[in-house]
Amino acid sequence: MKDKDLFGNDVPTVYFKAVPSKDDDGWLMMYCCGMSAIDNKNYVVTTEHLHADEVPEECNDAKNFSELVAKLLNKHYNEKKLG
Repeated sequence: MKDKDLFGNDVPTVYFKAVPSKDDDGWLMMYCCGMSAIDNKNYVVTTEHLHADEVPEECNDAKNFSELVAKLLNKHYNEKKLG
């Protein structure tokens, strides 16, 4: 069974995941998401199957991480509109 990415696409391995902070069992990357209006839990971005030295530089700082998320969302929505 394959893992799914944020957009529901099959991927061989999920390396990053969003989880409630109490369920974080990887290397916590960012407290960037905050409290969910859906279930009132604090969400974080954490790693899965990665060591700290394998995490990309773009994910090691809040500014870089925010810019990466924006780029990924822009890429996704531009491909969606053009595709």
